Amino acid sequence: MKDYCRQLTFSPLRAIRERCLWCSANQVKEIIQCSSKNCPFYQLRYGGNKKFAQKDCLCAIRKKCLDCMTGSRVEVEKCRSTDCSLWIFRMGRYR
Repeated sequence: MKDYCRQLTFSPLRAIRERCLWCSANQVKEIIQCSSKNCPFYQLRYGGNKKFAQKDCLCAIRKKCLDCMTGSRVEVEKCRSTDCSLWIFRMGRYR
């Protein structure tokens, strides 16, 4: 529950940055050297670039969540991984 409360303050771009940090074991150097160009977050991974619209971030999160749940929209909706930084944005909406 503690993680979920912290996530309420995240913007979609911040949630993406947190997920990239998680994926790279909190190693910023690994994010910079990331070679996963097929990842929906590849262009957004730095988290500080404000040129991306919120809609772009939400679409990328939705794609990542669908990928995580093997393409099942129903499973994305039922997701219980509240410790994931993307969880509150999983439906492609900002709160």
